[in-house]
Amino acid sequence: MESIEGLAPVRAGRSASYGRGMCYVAVAATAWGTGGAVAAVLYRTSGLGPVAVSFWRLVFGIVLLAGLHLALGERLGARWRDALVLGAGLAVYQTAYYGSIAFAGLAVGTVVTLGACPVVIALAARWLLGEALTAGRICAVALGLAGLVLLVGGGGSVGRHLCWEWRAGCCRRPGTPW
Repeated sequence: MESIEGLAPVRAGRSASYGRGMCYVAVAATAWGTGGAVAAVLYRTSGLGPVAVSFWRLVFGIVLLAGLHLALGERLGARWRDALVLGAGLAVYQTAYYGSIAFAGLAVGTVVTLGACPVVIALAARWLLGEALTAGRICAVALGLAGLVLLVGGGGSVGRHLCWEWRAGCCRRPGTPW
């Protein structure tokens, strides 16, 4: 496994105050928690689609973080390959999340995203990090997927037509009636 030395800023060793740490957590939680709602409003009030919203959110985030980093007098020390891989992953995730909001609505998109994260993490840990996929983890992944199907399918939709309904939901245009 690769060392993470050099990825953290020089100031990481210094202890920050508890209040400052809580402020950082509050700002991050607010930015994370309001992204979907803001995207839903943008879809209704502007001509922006999921890809455009994702693009502009990432651009503003990169500019803001780079500006803050440089304002603190630190050099941009991340390795470019790692930064590009992380950026590509965030871009795919954000675009898929905003696309799900456009096609299925904010509630369904959020439930699926939050419910799928542990499943994706368990599978990625196996394939990318070589972690063992034990019987307990396989059971947890299967139960997580079954739970997502039950949460999202509901209302009699779970059954032989679920696969076709999922495909139709992914392929239809936002705002198109069923």
